[in-house]
Amino acid sequence: MLLDHLDQVSRITKNEMKGLQGEIAVGDLLTKYLPDDTYIIAQPVIGKYEPDFLVISPRYGFRLIEVKNWSINSINNITSNGNFSIASDKQTPLSQLRKHVDNLKSYLNDNFPHLGNYHTYIGYVNIQYGFTKREIDEFTNEWSAVGKSDFLKYHIFSDELNGQLDERLKNATKFKSSKIPIKHIEDIVKSVRISNRVLTESDIKILIQSEQIEQNVKELKEMNEQTKKLLKEIQSNNDEFYSHGSNKNTNTRNAPKKGKPWLWVIGIIVFVILIAGFSIFYFNDKHEARGNSSIDSSYYNDGIYTDPRKALKNKDNALKVEAKVKSFYYDESSGNKFLKLESNGFTYAAIIYKGTKTPYINEGDTYIFYGLTQEYNGEMELRINNIE
Repeated sequence: MLLDHLDQVSRITKNEMKGLQGEIAVGDLLTKYLPDDTYIIAQPVIGKYEPDFLVISPRYGFRLIEVKNWSINSINNITSNGNFSIASDKQTPLSQLRKHVDNLKSYLNDNFPHLGNYHTYIGYVNIQYGFTKREIDEFTNEWSAVGKSDFLKYHIFSDELNGQLDERLKNATKFKSSKIPIKHIEDIVKSVRISNRVLTESDIKILIQSEQIEQNVKELKEMNEQTKKLLKEIQSNNDEFYSHGSNKNTNTRNAPKKGKPWLWVIGIIVFVILIAGFSIFYFNDKHEARGNSSIDSSYYNDGIYTDPRKALKNKDNALKVEAKVKSFYYDESSGNKFLKLESNGFTYAAIIYKGTKTPYINEGDTYIFYGLTQEYNGEMELRINNIE
């Protein structure tokens, strides 16, 4: 299924997406290093949310796994409670995993009540496939021993996907590991349904844009480092020149009066060229991602609107918006759901097509909606592909 998703994206974009590549690679490594009595299920359906992997072991029970394939260059900060700051966004894989834990608890309680204290069987871990444990040292060096230990308990990095993997998964829990009889495991495996979700056009567009964001951040950081290095070299050259000029044995007639101003001029010119070049690249990238609209502050990261008034002026605009559900209607004949949403006094139509997985929606409640704008009967509406 994961390979089918990768093939689907590759056919449309001519690129292989890092996130899907990371999931497939981790799946292969789990298969390679976990014992033969262990079950590994990709994207199991256990509730509203689907984890990347569910591992079931007779020695320690269930382990829920979320895979991230982020570049270390895209990360600005990491906190000991598991928050990752990426550009202007904050990612919380552990919060996502706790939702999976709640879903799995409900699933086991409803279908396998004979397991007893089912919550003692459940653990979770975030696998960061894009970088090594050593590469996060700059973020964790100042943490307390307890904070670092708690963080590493629930995070595994690319250089740790080896023969110790089974032991790491066993320890990724708050409880003492409990054994599960093979018969119970086989019953559970037979009952768990695998996701048959197909990526929509908007899913693929958001995947592409997330790749572009990461690439832009990486290039900006590299450019920043090059600029700092250049200015440091210029400062060093000037300091050295002044040092020679102030030597007592030096003929004062040859001593510099103002250093080497041309070095500073060159440095400033190069710095301006670098920043201008990046600005042209970055804002052109934003412009292309959203069509011919002018650049404004209604964007979330790279090419994704947060203002529905702006987004609904044209079709095929990606939108992430917090909105209240004013009305909700389910059409049994088509399987589609029709909504009226309200954001800051602005009301607009939205549709959820049959087959799109969403949480239960209540009129009057507020959610975060993701989707693409489209035209229907001369009116613009939001085609929803995901809801938080």
